[in-house]
Amino acid sequence: MKTICRIATVLTFFIFAVGCTKDDASHKQIIQTTKDGSVLFEEAAVNHSLGLEYIYNSLVSSQLDSSLVLDTNSYNNLLNFVKIKTHSFLLGLGNTFIQNNESLVLDWTDYSFTWIVKQQNDHLLYDSIVADSLTNKQKELLRELSLAVYDVNIGYDSTLSVFEHIRERSYQTCNDEELIAMLAAVEIGEASLTYWYSNYDKWNNIFPSRLKSWFNWKELLGRDIEGAVTGAVTGFVTSGISGAGAGALAGGLGASAGSAALQLYHHWID
Repeated sequence: MKTICRIATVLTFFIFAVGCTKDDASHKQIIQTTKDGSVLFEEAAVNHSLGLEYIYNSLVSSQLDSSLVLDTNSYNNLLNFVKIKTHSFLLGLGNTFIQNNESLVLDWTDYSFTWIVKQQNDHLLYDSIVADSLTNKQKELLRELSLAVYDVNIGYDSTLSVFEHIRERSYQTCNDEELIAMLAAVEIGEASLTYWYSNYDKWNNIFPSRLKSWFNWKELLGRDIEGAVTGAVTGFVTSGISGAGAGALAGGLGASAGSAALQLYHHWID
């Protein structure tokens, strides 16, 4: 958590460049340089979905071998189990951008679990720790995305269309630094959307004998994006583009896994 405290201090004095540009050359440059931009976040998005599957399989195995005994007093046991599996997956990836930012990855995963538990969801798609580091353009785009993400009446296809719209607008209107957070939101968010839409039924049945409520996959999607955006911003401040990718993956996966653990407990166990 010391790293997070340092990040908060840095963010107090750091503001992303204000204003946006329609300079297509600058948008191409950020994609073409050393995995900057979309390629880096696309890789993070793939690993994010693999991470959720790893955690799911770990939970299923824990029920088969009784390594995780769950009852109404096992709230912390479940959260700690999922957090440990999240750490294990991230550190086992072997990706350069993870290895170069190992401390950030661990701290940001832990922080994601902390704010998931303690904070009420305000649907902003970013944590208050980075609010002053986001420009008005970024907040406007994230607000538009949030309306679709949290509206349970908007289905998968329509939500996916909003992601594509936000991606296009981000490339058209945002400068390079603004684009970092927006790519984290749309790439990891879109992967999260597809994963949870396709897999929430099987998560629904991890504890079949205790099933008693609806699994809110759009809530998980929103928390996921919030973790990814916040992690990307803090990672970029401390470690540049590599840190942005690591922070986005750790923040998104930690927030998504933590939210899933909370739903598993409150809806199925308690």
